[in-house]
Amino acid sequence: MLRNKGIPQSSQSEILLVSILYFLSAWLSLKFTGEGGTIASVWLANGVLLAYLLTTPRSHWRMLVAGCMLANVLANLGAGNDMAKALALSACNMAEVAIPAHVLGGRLRNRSTIINWAFAQKFLIYAVVLGPAFAGALAGVALSTLQTENSGEIFKTWLMADALGIALVTPLAVALRRSGISAMKDKEGLAYMVLCLGLVGVVTAAVFSQSRYPLLFVIMPFLVFAAFRLGLAGLSAAYVICGSIALAMTSSGSGPMFLIAETTAGDRLFLVQMFILFIEVSTIPVALALESRLRLESQLATANARLEHLAGTDPLTGLPNRRAFDRAFEREWAIAARAKVPLAVAIVDVDHFKAFNDTYGHVAGDDCLTRLGEILSNTIFRPGDFIGRYGGEEFVIVLPGTDMAGAEKVCERVKEIVSAANLPHETSPLDHVTVSVGFASMTPDTLLSKNQLLEAADVALYSAKSNGRNRVARAAIGQAPIIKSLTTSPILVPVLQTTH
Repeated sequence: MLRNKGIPQSSQSEILLVSILYFLSAWLSLKFTGEGGTIASVWLANGVLLAYLLTTPRSHWRMLVAGCMLANVLANLGAGNDMAKALALSACNMAEVAIPAHVLGGRLRNRSTIINWAFAQKFLIYAVVLGPAFAGALAGVALSTLQTENSGEIFKTWLMADALGIALVTPLAVALRRSGISAMKDKEGLAYMVLCLGLVGVVTAAVFSQSRYPLLFVIMPFLVFAAFRLGLAGLSAAYVICGSIALAMTSSGSGPMFLIAETTAGDRLFLVQMFILFIEVSTIPVALALESRLRLESQLATANARLEHLAGTDPLTGLPNRRAFDRAFEREWAIAARAKVPLAVAIVDVDHFKAFNDTYGHVAGDDCLTRLGEILSNTIFRPGDFIGRYGGEEFVIVLPGTDMAGAEKVCERVKEIVSAANLPHETSPLDHVTVSVGFASMTPDTLLSKNQLLEAADVALYSAKSNGRNRVARAAIGQAPIIKSLTTSPILVPVLQTTH
């Protein structure tokens, strides 16, 4: 096993896996598309290696290249090449991958990165054209030196075989590396992908199973459909299926290429390779445009959600603002009306806040409100409860499914926690910041409106402040508010009843 102390064990296992995949793809290419030790007509292995280099940190590259070069040598030896030729071909393959990897490497390290058109253009130039052309020229020189082979023919075969292999395999491998196994979890989506890819395979097989009609154009609409419905990953898989069937059936003696008179087997294979490259270059922009659109739509949705959040947030305290309260109150009122459950609303007002501003200044007043916002938000424990800034020095609390007794407990806790915070306020009778709270609760029905509930809480707040502040007052619809005072004995006042 490959060992490197600077690379985690999981990464070493992945490098070993890539080397095995490289060996298998190289051996299959030589076994089924090469003849008697010659260069394969489609070379898939470099597409696998390039995909991993583009999505792997550069610190892992040396081990990846070393493992794949060893796999390349073994595959060539297994195909009947001697050691000198195996080493030469392997070195040319590594040089071919090095060019696009150096130019594009690291761009796709984040697997969620969307491959855009600018990247696709560079991939086409460096990976599909320049890399195979450079390696093909090296292979032509090397093999013509080692053996009496035509360097021009070697260059042509190498260029088309490797360009086709990289064009087919690398986009698919990169797409799978980006989406990972999560793409396979949606069984319905996976079944739809299999159906679409099966349709592409059936159509391609039908076109290449006969040699009477030039029906290559029939395949294009199905690939465009795959681009629209499956995205880049599905389209890449469609290329592999279409290309494999087209090459296999042409090699076996059928297909539209046999309509061209006086062509050799090599010419027909070359035309199929050109056809596959053409359909890929023609349909990839469609998939990239769709992915770009989806990315932009996602970004727009995220921006809109953020703007919506900002529009409903008080910039000073970070709590929901009056606009957000109106929406939450409307929603909870409708829910309570349907469920026939009580809904409570409380209004919290900072006592003697004008005097606080006059004493400490408005900047200190803002700091005080910010601190109170933090304190109040920590007093609400249920996920469905709402607390926001109502305006000025007032805060509002909405308590779904809460009756008068439950709302009173929350309001008492709010008052006590604010007082316990002991925020300095020298002009207050207690020398620290306190709040007054008015609340009301009711079960909505058709004869009442949510404004009546809010007005009842406001009346209760007015009563609490009128009776000495630092108090909690409650009021039901149509009833006089009941005040909870800090005094040690009950005091009867007109209309209002004061209790401990």
